[in-house]
Amino acid sequence: MLTGEMVRLFRICLGLKQSELAKEANVNQTLISKVELGERQISHELSKQLRTFFHLQGISDSDLLMINSTLKLARENKKGMK
Repeated sequence: MLTGEMVRLFRICLGLKQSELAKEANVNQTLISKVELGERQISHELSKQLRTFFHLQGISDSDLLMINSTLKLARENKKGMK
């Protein structure tokens, strides 16, 4: 599952601006911004487009799963520290 947090992380790692990622995914920059902020859910179609782009950049499904697990663990640890 692709999350806004993951989209932002991969976009930054790839050195892209939101507008550049939006162009690659054939959507507007506002949608990418709202997805990254958690204000919009990622549709099945957008998820497919982003995953295809990330795959072309060398980011595999295994990478996506690993990052998702790492981010989840980090959030849980942060909650436990409060």
